Amino acid sequence: MRLMTKAATLLSATALCTVGSLGIGTATASAATPDAQASMVQGQVTLVQSSGGNYWHLVAAGGAGEAIWSQDPANGDPGDALRAYDGLADGLGIHAYLSDGRMASTAGHASPYYSPWVTGDLPEGNWYRMTVCTEKSGVDISCYYADVQA
Repeated sequence: MRLMTKAATLLSATALCTVGSLGIGTATASAATPDAQASMVQGQVTLVQSSGGNYWHLVAAGGAGEAIWSQDPANGDPGDALRAYDGLADGLGIHAYLSDGRMASTAGHASPYYSPWVTGDLPEGNWYRMTVCTEKSGVDISCYYADVQA
């Protein structure tokens, strides 16, 4: 009887581990990333230094908007922060992504519009992939990416 109880306990623990690992995989897949069907092109990031702050700008397709990375706190803006900007009233929104999982969006707002800063402390000196996409109805259409530094 004792052997059957141990076997049942082992079987239950194995089932929980399997279900747990499936849950982890699902959570990882839901991180904020551009849509798989969107075209991806390496873009040109522009570093703008302003009053001691470093801002990295990555322009979207056709100049529709941009992703902005604030490297360090300056001018009242937070550091390690991402935002999106939509400058054209063309019916498209702008999604900005950082490879750590954060996302900023202008979707649903009339242009010109800056999204709020999306923040979170990152280790100084590390590099991250920033992506800017034009989007329509929540689906990314065309994306540009470049690397930025925290």
